This record gives sequence, C-alpha cells and structure tokens, in this order.
Amino acid sequence: MLTRKGLGESNHDEAVAFVRSDVALGYPDTEMQFMPFQTATGYVPQPSPAGFSIAICHQRPKSRGRVEIPSADPFAAPRILFNYLSTEFDREKAIACVRIARNIVAQKAFDGVRGEELRPGPTATSDEAVLEFCRNTGTSGFHPSGTCRMGPAQDRNAVVAPDGSVHGLKGLRVVDASVFPSVTTGNTNAPVMMVAEKLSDAIVGRKLDPIPAPFAGQIDNV
Repeated sequence: MLTRKGLGESNHDEAVAFVRSDVALGYPDTEMQFMPFQTATGYVPQPSPAGFSIAICHQRPKSRGRVEIPSADPFAAPRILFNYLSTEFDREKAIACVRIARNIVAQKAFDGVRGEELRPGPTATSDEAVLEFCRNTGTSGFHPSGTCRMGPAQDRNAVVAPDGSVHGLKGLRVVDASVFPSVTTGNTNAPVMMVAEKLSDAIVGRKLDPIPAPFAGQIDNV
C-alpha cells in the first residue's frame, strides 16, 4: 500500500456490476465484483498463480437467520446463525449467479486474458456440483441487517417503531442497519446514513428539511 505496487496498488474491487439473475425481473438482483487477482474464501488475495476473480452476491435472499441471547450475562457473546442457502429459492439463485459469471467470462472481450477456470473448475458442470461449491466456499458480504426490524407494535417480529424507539421500552432507540425490515438491494452504507439522518432528527424532535425544489422531481423518480 505504501509503494502502490502489487496487491497494494488496487482497492481490489476494480469494477462492480448489478445484473438480473432472470431477464423477466424488473430490477437487478445480483451484485458482481471484479478483482484483478485470485481470491481465497473470505476475499483473501492470492498472489499466484496469476488470475482474476468475480465475487457474486444475490441481493434478495429469502433465507432468514437469527441472533440469540444465550444467557443473562450481558458480557456473553450472542449466538448468530446466518442460515445461508436454507431455501430452495436461494439455492437456485446461487447456481444462477455462478452461471452468469461464467457466461460473462466466456465473452470475446476476455479472450486475451482468460485461462482455465480455477474455481469451481471446468469439471463442475452440473447444478449439484455448482451448489456444492457455493456451500463450501460462500461467505458473508459483511452487510448483515434486519435483526431489529422496524414495524408497528402489533407486528411480533418488529423490534423498533418508525422513530427508532424500541417497542415496550423508554429511552432506548436503535439507529443502524439492523432496523431495516428487509435487506437493501445493494450495499448498506448509503441507506444507513439516511436512516441515521432521519432518526437523529426524530430523536431531537426536529423534522427533516424539505427537499429543495430543483431536486424534488429527481428524487421522487428514483
């Protein structure tokens, strides 16, 4: 990183694309990150042999995990179960994502740099083999959310009200990605900042400033 050479000269995600796993969808539901080097599980760069990697993430999973309190000890670590690939829908999407990446790399633009596929490898042609690869190598995208979901008090799965206050408690609010009712289709950074902007105003009893007229129409159309 100091000399800006080798693996330190890049932020690693040189290109990012949002694509549709199914042409019938009206929105992109899959994120792809292109990296100009090999990676091992957990995005760990591998200096050799030379290669490139595509990390794939389906943005609309239906699998649901949980966070559990193991004891009354406030210093005890919580039990966290992500529960990846626990639905047939998610398993089908995982397979589709790998096939999309393979289709992109097979295009003519990659002819000068494409070598033999290293992972899952040219022998992993069946859906079962691709899914087994996903099970063995899949990892977190490091954007967990929804464990304190926002919703009305009558929703048994809702933890906080629309102003961030915890149902049934006074003086306690949650303001982070855990209040999302569902995961966002994309990275959580900007949505978390907007949640913080809105709920910080709710905490001090201040309303958000109105959107300036020149931008109102643009924001309405997003």
